[in-house]
Amino acid sequence: MKLLVLTVIGTLLGAAWSRPGVPDSDPLQAASCSDSQVAIAADLAVREINKRQDEGNILVVYRINDAHIQNKDTGNTFYLDIHVVDTECPAVSRKDGKECNTKPAHETLYGDCHAVIHINRVSREVLLHSYACTLIAPSSKTVLSMCPDCPLRVSKGNDRLMGYAKQTLFKYNKESNNSRAFAVKEILRGNTQVI
Repeated sequence: MKLLVLTVIGTLLGAAWSRPGVPDSDPLQAASCSDSQVAIAADLAVREINKRQDEGNILVVYRINDAHIQNKDTGNTFYLDIHVVDTECPAVSRKDGKECNTKPAHETLYGDCHAVIHINRVSREVLLHSYACTLIAPSSKTVLSMCPDCPLRVSKGNDRLMGYAKQTLFKYNKESNNSRAFAVKEILRGNTQVI
């Protein structure tokens, strides 16, 4: 029995090692960021990214930073670096980004998404292979330089923010005639403003 197992394992390993690797014969080519195909691919990539998000807001393309294309027999694979901004629509609404207004500059999150998307010309199928987005809020210094009276974003993990929220709900629970008491589960966003 041991001899049979060793023979099978040896045969499988030999077959795996002897198989030639399939070289990718289609070269990766730089593409113009203003090309209409690249713009369509970037828009489709951000739409697909939005479909996969369960928190935050819907993203829209602000500009395309870099693009490469790989021509295949049935379609094209795009390697994109996309500058995005968030909108006022929550991601769970599943709205199209074109239906959503962008936030004012001092409130918006912005950043880059690196995406690999394949668009099949024959079947019109869109496949988002991979993506990684990094979003940040504008710094307090940037916000104050644009708008000195605008509210500043506070990080979600701020203990003072949690204290204010608990204090407010405690007061509400005490003064309301509601038979149920409310508690803070999670803080999604907080702002502070000097008046």
